[in-house]
Amino acid sequence: EFTKFVDGTVSQTYKLNTVAINDISQSENNALMIKFAKLLRMYDESIKITSSNFFTNTIIQIAYWQEQLSIAEKENKKQRIKVINEKIVTLKVISRIQINKEHYISIYAKDIEDLKTKINIFLFSCSTLIYPQPLNKKQKSQIFEDFNNPRVFD
Repeated sequence: EFTKFVDGTVSQTYKLNTVAINDISQSENNALMIKFAKLLRMYDESIKITSSNFFTNTIIQIAYWQEQLSIAEKENKKQRIKVINEKIVTLKVISRIQINKEHYISIYAKDIEDLKTKINIFLFSCSTLIYPQPLNKKQKSQIFEDFNNPRVFD
């Protein structure tokens, strides 16, 4: 699912595969930097790397547990109600303090054929730096929504 812009430009977006720098050895860090440098040397077309820093979205999990809470309340299971309420509070706290860092890379071209060629070169250049499956329309839509309307405390 390519993104087509009003000027006719087409784009494809991939999620970068990232690791916590504190959790890897110096040699692993060096290898990742070399792979990224290889990408920048081999792929000389326009790319855009976008990074996000948003609070963790726990809306779906909270909705699930609220549904479980209503079931437990109907069945009058006091211990289960207590546990579920604790889970909901925990998820609300997570949504206020935990930050997600996500990084995306977009490739641009004048038409779909050109984009397919660029994608092949791109994938060859950095196959281990990205998730090989491009983002689908819903994921891209969510990214655009997040960048234009960042999630604040849910």
